[in-house]
Amino acid sequence: MQQNGSYKYDAFISYRHTEPDKTIAEKLHRMLETFRVPRSLIKKGCKKKVSRVFRDQEELPSSSNLPVPGHQLGTGSSV
Repeated sequence: MQQNGSYKYDAFISYRHTEPDKTIAEKLHRMLETFRVPRSLIKKGCKKKVSRVFRDQEELPSSSNLPVPGHQLGTGSSV
């Protein structure tokens, strides 16, 4: 998940897709993306804000669109 030497996402949320976890994950996602990092941490080199949060419900395609394992490997490749 790295892009040009830096991470594509600033945070990763893993959760069960049942209540209350689903509601908590949604709220945590919104809170992280609006969180203001303290100046003391910014001065130490931290980013000013959490710009990208990975939450599988939002970032991954639906299960019906997932590729078949090994399908894109080509002939002669093993999984």
